[in-house]
Amino acid sequence: MWSDHSPGQSIAVHRHSGARPPFVTGPALSFHWSDYVSMRDLSQDASPSLFDAPPSPSYLYAKDFVRWCCSFGPDFRNSPDVTNLRYWAQKSKVHIEEREVAEVLETARPLFLKRIEQALRKAARPGKTEALN
Repeated sequence: MWSDHSPGQSIAVHRHSGARPPFVTGPALSFHWSDYVSMRDLSQDASPSLFDAPPSPSYLYAKDFVRWCCSFGPDFRNSPDVTNLRYWAQKSKVHIEEREVAEVLETARPLFLKRIEQALRKAARPGKTEALN
């Protein structure tokens, strides 16, 4: 090993050890190419395209409606039914066509159940004293 630097510099040149060529140490700004071989190829993951259709208004309404249903604290949940949907729409100043009501409710019910399951799993974790929500 040899060193050719002044005392204030943190440069060290390592002797070639077979697998990797010599390199300069310092802040970890980049890694050797072999470090990237084991990384996951993100190009294979399905990612949204610019040409994918945006979520339907019914889905967006259902998502906001379920958020409202679960916003009253840990001990109370509004059910995702027609009466609560109409009240939420009026309160939120959202106009939902009568033909869309069934679609919003069909979308909201599974979202609501998923939210309840998440709250139950969170409450079942040991050491959690935080309120459900």
